[in-house]
Amino acid sequence: MAILRNRTGAVRAYTPLSLAFFAAAALVAAAIACPASAFAAVSPQQDDANSWRYENGQLAARQQDASGADAIPAGAGLGAIARLSSENIGLLSGPAWSLTFDGFTDGNGGVVDGVIARGVDVSEWNQDIDWEAVRDDGIKYAIIRVGYGSDYSSQDDKWWERNVSECERLSIPFGVYLYSYAQDAEMAQSEAEHVLRLIDGHDLTYPVYFDMEDASQLRATGYDPDALAEIARTFCDAIEDAGYDVGIYANKYWFDHYLIDECFDAWPRWVAQYNTVCDYDGDYSMWQYSSGGRVAGIDHPTDDFGGRADVNYLYRTSFPDDVDGSDWYVKSGALDYVTIRDYMGNYSGTNYFGPYDSLERGMVATILWRMAGCPASGESYPFWDVSDPDAYYYDAVCWAKEQGIISGYKNTDGSYTHFGPHENVTREQLACMFARYASINDGLDTWSDCTAMNEKAGADQVSGYAHDSMGWAVDTGLIEGVSGNELRPQNSAWRASMAELVRRYSRLYLDSL
Repeated sequence: MAILRNRTGAVRAYTPLSLAFFAAAALVAAAIACPASAFAAVSPQQDDANSWRYENGQLAARQQDASGADAIPAGAGLGAIARLSSENIGLLSGPAWSLTFDGFTDGNGGVVDGVIARGVDVSEWNQDIDWEAVRDDGIKYAIIRVGYGSDYSSQDDKWWERNVSECERLSIPFGVYLYSYAQDAEMAQSEAEHVLRLIDGHDLTYPVYFDMEDASQLRATGYDPDALAEIARTFCDAIEDAGYDVGIYANKYWFDHYLIDECFDAWPRWVAQYNTVCDYDGDYSMWQYSSGGRVAGIDHPTDDFGGRADVNYLYRTSFPDDVDGSDWYVKSGALDYVTIRDYMGNYSGTNYFGPYDSLERGMVATILWRMAGCPASGESYPFWDVSDPDAYYYDAVCWAKEQGIISGYKNTDGSYTHFGPHENVTREQLACMFARYASINDGLDTWSDCTAMNEKAGADQVSGYAHDSMGWAVDTGLIEGVSGNELRPQNSAWRASMAELVRRYSRLYLDSL
């Protein structure tokens, strides 16, 4: 089930849209060969957009505010937003539009519930984008314009091919949008075929969004919500029939006054509201909060403050198949904490997080390495069983061994040649790895007199090598014990427990600064 969030934090369940690929290549080929043959009344058009963002095809120097009615200077609440980057990641509390310990913040510095990623939407207005810089600036996804209007190659976005190829090369998840000029169902059908022609062969992570904002649509339909709904249904049905997810982009004013038919409840809403908070009352899955974001690698268009980018917050719309929203590690914030920061995630190619799967030693090394910022290492082939540079944990184990955070298993001759990357990690081994990380990487004092630990059930089962580390973990609250009192040091650690441990350690470290 897909879950869409409204501004009160309430959730509603919807049937998810199919993510299958479009297989009707013959139809697309026909549309390319003769794009107007089936729709003779549809003609090429100029990209002379007029909306709350555009004036005669040009980005407006003055743009409408949150209500969609009154114009305000671009520097007030748009370009005036300070650099929106990853610079403030890790702060317990921070400025507006940043990622803090508790989550992403709005324009007032308050945490926005449910946001799991920040992304950009781009078009030819942004010209030549340095996508590596964008990715490295904390941007987790992109929505790319494929073009505008009906199915003519002259109306393809001039930078579409380059933008999509760069996102694919750098493994940046993406969706697409088309700026609509559709004034009736016939034009909407042509616009859908325009999108399908261009996305054929591409693997979209996010939906195809139908951008409804142009004033020509309102004039042509007489501002009639029923006519606008018919345009949207035609486009969305065609996209869904081809096997893609589809959504609707519009500003808050349009959603409040024009896009009010119940059909719009079937598709994820991407709400544009340039405001310190999004106060749209309906359900939505993405919020475009500014066209004046500052993102490294995006230098166009420009204003008095530099390059401008459309910036968005993405809300969680579903959980992995083996996770429920009521699970303890979800309610504590651990799942979002580690996934937002890419410390942990689903198993590759699946929608499974494996919360109660046993944690493996290679996983722990990788998570600690990611927490440290994925530093390079001069180590190579650190153990006989860590010799494949393509293994997901290889770089992490090289770094962790070089730093002294891991040492592997000791042989009878005193050497360390075996690491066991796929062996399960016990709770006491995990405490040792975290204590070494805290001491070596972050300079924390990990000494303990173990008094608190000795009061826990199972303290007498802690191995001698792990005694001080487990004592420190209990002292700091990193490990509280199963059911609050049982250490179970020899038991395997869970992936969910690791997520919670990472969240608690991050709080501990930040409190020490």
